[in-house]
Amino acid sequence: MGITNYGDLARGYEGQVARMEDWVARTGYNSTSAIIPFGRTVVRGTGSSGTDVALALPSATGQQFMGISTKTDVWEKNEKTVDANGDLGYEPKRPMGYTVEGLFYGYVEEAVLPTDTVYFRHTLNGSLGAHERIGRYRNDADTAKCDAAPRLKFLEAAGPGLVLMQVIKG
Repeated sequence: MGITNYGDLARGYEGQVARMEDWVARTGYNSTSAIIPFGRTVVRGTGSSGTDVALALPSATGQQFMGISTKTDVWEKNEKTVDANGDLGYEPKRPMGYTVEGLFYGYVEEAVLPTDTVYFRHTLNGSLGAHERIGRYRNDADTAKCDAAPRLKFLEAAGPGLVLMQVIKG
Protein backbone atom coordinates (compact mmCIF):
# COMPACT_ATOMS: atom_id res chain seq x y z
CA MET A 1 0.00 0.00 0.00
CA GLY A 2 1.38 3.42 -1.01
CA ILE A 3 1.87 6.23 1.45
CA THR A 4 1.30 9.83 0.41
CA ASN A 5 2.50 12.74 2.50
CA TYR A 6 1.77 16.24 1.22
CA GLY A 7 2.69 17.99 4.46
CA ASP A 8 6.21 18.98 3.43
CA LEU A 9 5.58 20.30 -0.08
CA ALA A 10 6.90 23.79 -0.63
CA ARG A 11 4.44 26.40 -1.86
CA GLY A 12 6.96 27.55 -4.41
CA TYR A 13 10.57 28.55 -4.72
CA GLU A 14 12.27 31.89 -5.04
CA GLY A 15 12.11 32.84 -8.72
CA GLN A 16 9.62 30.13 -9.69
CA VAL A 17 6.98 31.05 -12.26
CA ALA A 18 3.57 30.94 -10.55
CA ARG A 19 1.32 30.74 -13.62
CA MET A 20 2.69 29.74 -17.01
CA GLU A 21 -0.13 31.07 -19.21
CA ASP A 22 0.59 34.69 -18.21
CA TRP A 23 4.37 34.42 -18.33
CA VAL A 24 6.77 36.16 -20.72
CA ALA A 25 10.49 35.49 -20.44
CA ARG A 26 13.65 36.44 -22.28
CA THR A 27 17.16 35.07 -22.50
CA GLY A 28 19.92 37.28 -21.22
CA TYR A 29 23.55 36.90 -20.25
CA ASN A 30 24.99 37.05 -16.73
CA SER A 31 27.64 39.66 -17.50
CA THR A 32 29.19 39.57 -14.02
CA SER A 33 31.72 37.33 -12.30
CA ALA A 34 29.14 36.42 -9.62
CA ILE A 35 26.23 34.00 -9.46
CA ILE A 36 22.82 35.64 -10.01
CA PRO A 37 20.43 33.81 -7.66
CA PHE A 38 16.93 32.88 -8.82
CA GLY A 39 14.08 35.28 -8.03
CA ARG A 40 16.18 38.42 -7.79
CA THR A 41 15.83 41.69 -9.65
CA VAL A 42 18.20 41.95 -12.59
CA VAL A 43 19.30 45.24 -14.12
CA ARG A 44 21.08 46.05 -17.37
CA GLY A 45 24.68 44.92 -17.12
CA THR A 46 27.73 45.78 -19.18
CA GLY A 47 29.36 43.92 -22.03
CA SER A 48 27.74 41.68 -24.58
CA SER A 49 27.29 38.09 -25.61
CA GLY A 50 26.10 38.40 -29.18
CA THR A 51 22.37 39.12 -29.19
CA ASP A 52 21.72 38.40 -25.48
CA VAL A 53 21.14 41.38 -23.18
CA ALA A 54 23.83 41.83 -20.51
CA LEU A 55 22.32 41.42 -17.01
CA ALA A 56 23.59 41.93 -13.46
CA LEU A 57 22.36 42.16 -9.89
CA PRO A 58 21.63 45.75 -8.83
CA SER A 59 24.60 47.49 -7.22
CA ALA A 60 23.56 51.14 -7.02
CA THR A 61 20.51 53.36 -7.21
CA GLY A 62 19.05 54.32 -10.59
CA GLN A 63 19.97 51.23 -12.62
CA GLN A 64 17.64 50.05 -15.41
CA PHE A 65 15.22 47.34 -14.20
CA MET A 66 15.12 44.47 -16.71
CA GLY A 67 13.14 41.73 -14.92
CA ILE A 68 13.46 38.82 -12.48
CA SER A 69 15.96 35.96 -12.72
CA THR A 70 13.76 32.94 -13.38
CA LYS A 71 14.19 29.57 -11.69
CA THR A 72 14.26 26.72 -14.15
CA ASP A 73 14.08 22.99 -13.50
CA VAL A 74 17.06 22.20 -15.72
CA TRP A 75 19.79 23.83 -13.64
CA GLU A 76 22.38 21.70 -11.90
CA LYS A 77 23.25 22.47 -8.29
CA ASN A 78 27.06 22.57 -7.97
CA GLU A 79 29.90 24.84 -6.83
CA LYS A 80 29.41 27.06 -9.91
CA THR A 81 25.69 27.68 -9.22
CA VAL A 82 25.53 28.14 -5.43
CA ASP A 83 26.75 31.42 -3.93
CA ALA A 84 28.36 32.05 -0.52
CA ASN A 85 24.90 32.41 1.08
CA GLY A 86 23.78 29.01 -0.24
CA ASP A 87 21.47 30.55 -2.87
CA LEU A 88 21.12 28.71 -6.18
CA GLY A 89 21.37 30.69 -9.41
CA TYR A 90 22.89 31.32 -12.81
CA GLU A 91 26.63 30.88 -13.37
CA PRO A 92 28.78 33.90 -14.21
CA LYS A 93 29.30 34.67 -17.90
CA ARG A 94 26.49 32.31 -18.99
CA PRO A 95 23.05 32.67 -20.62
CA MET A 96 20.15 33.05 -18.18
CA GLY A 97 16.37 33.32 -18.22
CA TYR A 98 14.57 36.35 -16.85
CA THR A 99 10.86 37.13 -16.47
CA VAL A 100 9.63 40.37 -18.04
CA GLU A 101 5.90 39.82 -17.45
CA GLY A 102 3.87 37.46 -15.28
CA LEU A 103 3.48 35.98 -11.81
CA PHE A 104 6.38 34.62 -9.77
CA TYR A 105 7.38 33.83 -6.20
CA GLY A 106 9.66 36.47 -4.73
CA TYR A 107 11.27 36.63 -1.31
CA VAL A 108 10.49 39.64 0.87
CA GLU A 109 12.67 40.84 3.72
CA GLU A 110 9.74 42.05 5.82
CA ALA A 111 5.95 41.86 6.04
CA VAL A 112 4.26 43.38 2.98
CA LEU A 113 0.72 44.14 1.77
CA PRO A 114 -0.73 44.18 -1.77
CA THR A 115 -1.14 47.96 -1.49
CA ASP A 116 2.57 48.54 -0.71
CA THR A 117 5.05 49.93 -3.23
CA VAL A 118 7.69 47.34 -4.16
CA TYR A 119 11.36 48.16 -3.63
CA PHE A 120 14.36 45.99 -4.55
CA ARG A 121 17.64 45.98 -2.63
CA HIS A 122 20.81 47.27 -4.31
CA THR A 123 22.96 47.85 -1.21
CA LEU A 124 23.35 45.70 1.89
CA ASN A 125 23.31 47.05 5.42
CA GLY A 126 26.53 46.70 7.44
CA SER A 127 25.76 43.13 8.49
CA LEU A 128 23.75 40.66 6.46
CA GLY A 129 20.26 40.29 7.95
CA ALA A 130 18.43 36.97 8.08
CA HIS A 131 16.36 37.77 4.96
CA GLU A 132 18.45 40.53 3.39
CA ARG A 133 20.02 39.81 -0.01
CA ILE A 134 20.83 41.94 -3.06
CA GLY A 135 17.87 41.90 -5.47
CA ARG A 136 15.25 40.86 -2.88
CA TYR A 137 12.13 42.86 -2.08
CA ARG A 138 10.61 45.04 0.63
CA ASN A 139 8.11 47.90 1.04
CA ASP A 140 10.44 50.85 1.73
CA ALA A 141 13.74 52.35 0.61
CA ASP A 142 15.60 51.21 3.77
CA THR A 143 17.49 54.51 4.06
CA ALA A 144 18.30 54.71 0.31
CA LYS A 145 19.56 51.12 0.05
CA CYS A 146 16.62 50.06 -2.14
CA ASP A 147 14.97 51.44 -5.30
CA ALA A 148 11.25 51.50 -6.12
CA ALA A 149 10.20 49.06 -8.83
CA PRO A 150 7.06 50.44 -10.54
CA ARG A 151 6.72 47.30 -12.71
CA LEU A 152 6.53 44.99 -9.67
CA LYS A 153 3.53 44.34 -7.46
CA PHE A 154 2.88 42.34 -4.30
CA LEU A 155 -0.25 40.19 -4.79
CA GLU A 156 -0.76 39.09 -1.18
CA ALA A 157 0.03 39.96 2.39
CA ALA A 158 3.00 37.90 3.55
CA GLY A 159 6.52 37.97 4.86
CA PRO A 160 9.18 37.80 5.63
CA GLY A 161 9.53 34.92 3.18
CA LEU A 162 7.92 33.88 -0.10
CA VAL A 163 5.21 36.06 -1.57
CA LEU A 164 3.27 35.92 -4.82
CA MET A 165 4.38 38.83 -7.00
CA GLN A 166 3.78 40.19 -10.49
CA VAL A 167 6.00 41.73 -13.13
CA ILE A 168 3.80 44.18 -15.04
CA LYS A 169 4.32 44.58 -18.78
CA GLY A 170 6.64 47.50 -19.40
